[in-house]
Amino acid sequence: MSGKMTRATGEVMTNYANTHTGFIARGAGVGGRINTAVGTAVEDVGKKGENGDSKGKRFVDANKQVMTAAVGAVKNDEDVNVRAQKRLKALGYDIGPVDGAVGPKTKAALGDYQEKNGLEVTRTLDSATVKALEAGS
Repeated sequence: MSGKMTRATGEVMTNYANTHTGFIARGAGVGGRINTAVGTAVEDVGKKGENGDSKGKRFVDANKQVMTAAVGAVKNDEDVNVRAQKRLKALGYDIGPVDGAVGPKTKAALGDYQEKNGLEVTRTLDSATVKALEAGS
């Protein structure tokens, strides 16, 4: 698969994540960000050959880009979790420690929040819940 196709697949996955809710959508969001980075890195390997770098060095650089993107994709999810936990705590929910991990107390709080705000009760940080929490409801 070419870099362009991989990047396009990543963009489709990210779009899916932005328009759907639940565990699969969250996974698609992380995978989409990683695929987009992989595709971009593969495209960059071909372009960087023009400046005299060896093919091996270009691949090492591309791998670094991909690993950085993968860590960043996971970090983005942790940041969303922390923001959601802080918001739930500010609203008076018992979520346990604000640590970015969605444990039993956070799941229970999410379910309560979703029910009180007319959202589908999934007990997960689906996109509708994140949007509602960030909107301040």
